[in-house]
Amino acid sequence: MGIELKIYSVSKQEMLLGTIVVLDGRVYADKSALLNNEVVLHRLLDDITKVCGLTKVNECTHAFQPQGYTICHVLAESHVSIHTWPECGTFALDVYSCKNDLNEAGIKRVIERHLDGLKECKCQKMVRAI
Repeated sequence: MGIELKIYSVSKQEMLLGTIVVLDGRVYADKSALLNNEVVLHRLLDDITKVCGLTKVNECTHAFQPQGYTICHVLAESHVSIHTWPECGTFALDVYSCKNDLNEAGIKRVIERHLDGLKECKCQKMVRAI
């Protein structure tokens, strides 16, 4: 499994608002049930929060019928969220923070550990500024 990383930056004249790491991934078919497991998904977001040195202050969960989740952990520094489509074996995960140094390698390790069977994952890191 390889994670393709694209990095976008801003000019020196711009005011930094934060950094967002956007990951779009796919698991192997026999592991798609992990994307419909609320406990696994919350642990995934909790561990990403920890590996990035962020602070969770709240969480919100929406379970779709017949399957799939949107889960958002609100952070003191912004948020981490995941949207899942178990029927397709896909997910979209965002880590946004006012901190400029998110731990992409740590995020990758956490995803690989929790979503055993990760087939593909594309990652983009963008700096938000105005």
